Amino acid sequence: MGTAAGVGAVGVAILKKTRARALLGGEPLSSPGKPYGKSLIPGSILFGMGWGLAGACPGAGLAMPGEGKPGMLFTLGGRFLGAYLYGVQVSCKPEADSGAAMTETSL
Repeated sequence: MGTAAGVGAVGVAILKKTRARALLGGEPLSSPGKPYGKSLIPGSILFGMGWGLAGACPGAGLAMPGEGKPGMLFTLGGRFLGAYLYGVQVSCKPEADSGAAMTETSL
């Protein structure tokens, strides 16, 4: 995982240094900052605890029921429950604090 983060960091640095442009359209690639939300800290702690308790990374966890590991069904249930509860929380908050700006993916 550390290797992937390092390779990604080097790749982004190269793209920024060379002022890379999009292949289609030619517009400059941008890297706008993302807003900080207070819910990121407890959310990341909860995510890490779930990852550790499940004993598998989130991507591999999706394949584990197919490997005959029925315990991962609880993890998948937790994912669906967490996504549902997040949706309920976001729908109850004012628009400015909904985290909608964090869904944009760009360089």
